[in-house]
Amino acid sequence: MPEPFLSAADRVLVLAPHPDDESLATGTLLLRARAAGAAVLVAFVTSGENNPWAQRVTELRLRLAACDQRRFGQRREGEALQALAALGLPNTTATFLHFPDQGLTPLLRTNPEAVLAPLVGLLETFRPTLLAYPALADLHPDHSALGVFARVSLGRATCPVPPRELQFFVHRPMRRAHLLPVVALARTPAETAAQRQAVAAHRSQMVWRRRFMFAFLAHPERFTTPEQNLPGSPLRAVRPATGGLYVAIRPALRLWSWGPRTLVGVVEGKGGLWSFSLPLAHAHRRGEGDAVAAQHHPYSNRGERVVAVSPVLVPAQERCFVKLERRWGFFDPWGWVEVPPLSRHAKVNSHG
Repeated sequence: MPEPFLSAADRVLVLAPHPDDESLATGTLLLRARAAGAAVLVAFVTSGENNPWAQRVTELRLRLAACDQRRFGQRREGEALQALAALGLPNTTATFLHFPDQGLTPLLRTNPEAVLAPLVGLLETFRPTLLAYPALADLHPDHSALGVFARVSLGRATCPVPPRELQFFVHRPMRRAHLLPVVALARTPAETAAQRQAVAAHRSQMVWRRRFMFAFLAHPERFTTPEQNLPGSPLRAVRPATGGLYVAIRPALRLWSWGPRTLVGVVEGKGGLWSFSLPLAHAHRRGEGDAVAAQHHPYSNRGERVVAVSPVLVPAQERCFVKLERRWGFFDPWGWVEVPPLSRHAKVNSHG
């Protein structure tokens, strides 16, 4: 896929889950937008305040109170403005939405409208021609949840022309390096120097993750698109003609992961978003009100386990997103898998 062409007529909106993601994942894109004279807006959805070990190492303190977290979030917002300045962008380029760090997935499942309303407002007021946001398959739950929020917001917003979409990965490096085909922005020496200065502006992250952050400059800046079929997901979703959903789950061992595996889903309907959760340890039992059940199924490949989700929860005409949760530090085994409505295709298989 060729590099996105930007002109002075373009309007570039970046949705950053935390301060530093804009520099790590979209620094080159922002430099290109500034050079082209395009309008730019970077929306920081959280302030990155809930990063306790980075704060402890940076501030040399062990105990952290709520006021300490708020102060750390303010510090990270200041670092974000310094990073944008290093990219040649003024403070007015940034807007801070102040949603809770580590809280986007809970909001997606319990109060999605709180996040969707301001995102739809941004899309309708700024009217981007290019939107960059996290890939649904990113391992960080804030990143992948923001990807879902972006996809739903795009469907709701009334825009004269739908923006071009670019999705970026921050976690994990191997996945970033092996995406094909991708949009890849090869930096000039001047762009490398400017983006390095922007990354370095996030000083509170440097003690803890310096090597990780500068590693982004070792490769072209890569993006995926919603149409790409990303390999590696432990989930494979199949929509039967009768509605509902069959989710085939491939066993995946990850060291240092813990907790029960849970299949979670978010369904987009006419009345808004609703979610479901199915602990796989008890998947042989029926869920509340016979809403969900699990069984072996002919769609299962060798070694896979199939979970059946009732049409009551996932009507055939509704788009949904599913994810396998089992925590690994801050991360999930994989992000969300988008499953389009059955009415779009006679039979849909969604492979990760």
